Amino acid sequence: MSDEDDSLDSDWQEPDHPVTADELREIIDEHKELISRSAPAQWVLTIIGIWIILAGASWAWHSKLRYFVWYGSDWDAVTVDKKPHDCDWLTAPLGDKNCHYDAQVQVQQTTISVDKNSGRRIVSYDDGKTWNFDDDANPAKAGKTVNVGWQRVDE
Repeated sequence: MSDEDDSLDSDWQEPDHPVTADELREIIDEHKELISRSAPAQWVLTIIGIWIILAGASWAWHSKLRYFVWYGSDWDAVTVDKKPHDCDWLTAPLGDKNCHYDAQVQVQQTTISVDKNSGRRIVSYDDGKTWNFDDDANPAKAGKTVNVGWQRVDE
């Protein structure tokens, strides 16, 4: 251990008995000024941390991963449009624009079957309510398709 390390520990004394509440108050009173000087910096860092968490939470809530898990569809069957920024506070002109965007989620269940009379392939895009022949060069795939768009709401 170097002399510098010894000087850092020179003020510390191991108590030979448990610290009482009065002794603890005395220690806190001795260091109150140091604590109060660092408090504003802690508040600023806390506010910045909360802001980052909320911004991340908003992004995560409307992410492709969330809709993929939530609706149980294929990864390639989920599309999330880019959210417009014209209502954001920092978009020119700076300030409140009295608007925001709500997510509009459209889920389409595609079902594939075979027509019993003709033997041709049929497809339903409304979970079996209506059926059409699937004679296209690109046949439909069974499963869920999730599309997320944005609807502007003026306040």
